[in-house]
Amino acid sequence: MKTFFLLWRLVCYKPWLYIVIILEGIVFYMAPLVFGLILQMFFNELPVHSQFDSSLSILIGFLLLAALVRAIVSLIGTQAIVAYSFSISALLQHNLLQGILSKPGARAIPVTPGEAISNFRDDTQIIRTMLAIIVNAVALAVFVISAFVILLHVSVQLTLLVFVPLTCVVAIAQSMKKHLEAVRKVRQRVSPWT
Repeated sequence: MKTFFLLWRLVCYKPWLYIVIILEGIVFYMAPLVFGLILQMFFNELPVHSQFDSSLSILIGFLLLAALVRAIVSLIGTQAIVAYSFSISALLQHNLLQGILSKPGARAIPVTPGEAISNFRDDTQIIRTMLAIIVNAVALAVFVISAFVILLHVSVQLTLLVFVPLTCVVAIAQSMKKHLEAVRKVRQRVSPWT
């Protein structure tokens, strides 16, 4: 089974929980931007008013509301992550055990029982981690796009000054990663310890 197809089937197993987890990730990463925008409005209003008035208290109320929303969403998201994580692990381990039990006894497990138990635990953990990485990637993509748009509204020149070097650094790091993986594979083949 292809990895993408497996991950898609696991997402479709409990799609509402996965959507809640993605939304929690987006709120978690977007909260600093929201706080920053509210604080920007607050400090833009300070010179206009000679004393504390209702518009400033409304902005402080928005700041408190944003913090409360983030806390509530984080609480709900954490519960969803735990529920989804355990249900995915249980499903995968059930399917693995069912596959083993459906085979003849001599060919059911080609490894030692201890290694099979470790594989049950570790393989499901790897798949759960992959699903979490997808959530973080989606949430960070929304965050980066939003930050990019906000920064564009502030200054196009500043945006280019920040994002062009950052993009170059990421591109260089990715190319070096591929090169290092290739070097590591060559060393593993020629190493006497493997």
